[in-house]
Amino acid sequence: MRRKLPGILGALLIITVTLAFLGIAEASFTFIGYANSDRVKVYSSPSTTDSVIEELKLGDFVKVVGKSPDEDFWEIQHKDKHGWVLVKYINPRI
Repeated sequence: MRRKLPGILGALLIITVTLAFLGIAEASFTFIGYANSDRVKVYSSPSTTDSVIEELKLGDFVKVVGKSPDEDFWEIQHKDKHGWVLVKYINPRI
């Protein structure tokens, strides 16, 4: 039993470090994108029935900081505002 304990502890350590790394990588997900259409609505939450807080113009750059659980919306920052935009209206800057 004594010889198995270091192996088990090592495996647990590897699993813990891997899970921690994945959590950090997910939290730091960001990229710069741009509006691929004119008058793109920015919502206060990831729902088209919620308040429109801003409209993006064609070519406006945004910082994408997350995605909704259903993956339909990007969470964005634009100028001093924070909101949600339908995924189909934001292209990544290349």
